[in-house]
Amino acid sequence: MKKKELEYIQKYRKIYIRVIQEAKRRGNSNYISSSKNKSKAAWQIINKELGKSFINNKNIELRWGKNKISNPRATAELFNSYFVETIEKLTDQSSGTHTQFVI
Repeated sequence: MKKKELEYIQKYRKIYIRVIQEAKRRGNSNYISSSKNKSKAAWQIINKELGKSFINNKNIELRWGKNKISNPRATAELFNSYFVETIEKLTDQSSGTHTQFVI
């Protein structure tokens, strides 16, 4: 190829790259602007650019004794009952002792 042809190709390649970059900026800006959670949208774009995957496994499986629980409602109820029982045990243990706070 001739020198003029190479210069022509390089010049329009740079223009093409700038147009693509500007279109990407505008697309990302519109995505963030129209999102309800702007912070989350921005992080989604960042992670996409970094090549991080969005594998979102929301199926939690718990082993409770010999049982496997995968139902989200049952899982939530197990967590709730565990924490309620823990607080009840703590309050039962501390009910015999009286703590005074001096201000």
